[in-house]
Amino acid sequence: MANAKYDNLTTLMTSGWFDWTADPIIALLFAGATFDTTNVVASDIGLPFQQAPVGGRSLAADGSFLGQPVSFNAVDAGVDLQVVLARDEGGNRQSLLAWFDEDDAGHPFNLVNHGTFILRPPVAADPNPTQSCIWVQF
Repeated sequence: MANAKYDNLTTLMTSGWFDWTADPIIALLFAGATFDTTNVVASDIGLPFQQAPVGGRSLAADGSFLGQPVSFNAVDAGVDLQVVLARDEGGNRQSLLAWFDEDDAGHPFNLVNHGTFILRPPVAADPNPTQSCIWVQF
């Protein structure tokens, strides 16, 4: 799975204005978007189709960000999808953290049939009881 970090993540972390476990973290679903490491907020990409909260967040021993999978309902078939991890700051402002656009085999995310799209990043080697997935690895 592609796991690209936005420059903004480093800025947030070094400024002291970011807390993975306490901040409202969401996953945004896009279609036809492209990755640009310099984008800062979701509106730099466009309007997401849907958003979902990332629950069960914790930090791994190596500092990686862990959390539960997310799902999006009523997703059209045959459309290349992108998921962007963001911190929801309210007022239609979501600060970008990480980008996902392909599976482990390097294929773009898309559905064969209209339905629910579930993004489950790789499971941590020593998951906590919530079966945490690695959202951002350092």
